[in-house]
Amino acid sequence: MTSSRGRSKPKLVNLAACSLVTLVFLLSLSTLYVPSAAASQDVTLTLTSSKTDTYMDVDFVLHVTASEPINGPLRLLWTINGAGPYQFSAQMVDGDYERTFACESTGNWTIWFVWDGDGSYNATQSNQVTVHINSGSPPIDYTLYAIVTAVVIIAAVGLAFAYSRSRKKKQ
Repeated sequence: MTSSRGRSKPKLVNLAACSLVTLVFLLSLSTLYVPSAAASQDVTLTLTSSKTDTYMDVDFVLHVTASEPINGPLRLLWTINGAGPYQFSAQMVDGDYERTFACESTGNWTIWFVWDGDGSYNATQSNQVTVHINSGSPPIDYTLYAIVTAVVIIAAVGLAFAYSRSRKKKQ
């Protein structure tokens, strides 16, 4: 027969061992999920274009701004009459990017930007802008030519008048 004293030692050791294993298990669980200090925030991209109707090889400016001062890679994407998308890599600096763009084929170019996100800001895409590209050359604005021509004619008439008056005085 065993004494009650001999039996209590193994129970006490088993209880301590179980408690230690449980504590280690709970600690390991707590390290598996550690919430980040700050969750990712939403950011909005706004795209504008200096032109929405232009001609082949005529420059226009695309400007995208972010609602937060994000920095990092940015993708410019576009389709031409629904074909694509095609893309160009860009770099957003302090929530701002601008690019001069010229299209080499006619049709409707739909353009937008994509931010793939980072540790602080969620992925997002800008609004889409459609630019209609016409064939040929832009029409010539004859207003400037008319103004220059009028100035030259007025100057010539004025000089002729001044010359004729100076000749009359000499006679």
